[in-house]
Amino acid sequence: MDRSTDKFKLVNLKNRSDALEQIEQAERELKRMLEANVALIAYVEDGDNPSRTAP
Repeated sequence: MDRSTDKFKLVNLKNRSDALEQIEQAERELKRMLEANVALIAYVEDGDNPSRTAP
């Protein structure tokens, strides 16, 4: 992993359906533009709120 991303952790979106819907919408738009399946991943900066990050 690139050093600039070492300070980020995956975010747990289990209780954030609004954020998950935004990501899914962006995936659909990119899939249409690129004519390929797209998967986006959400990260948060480490230290912002550890309870929000995935284990």
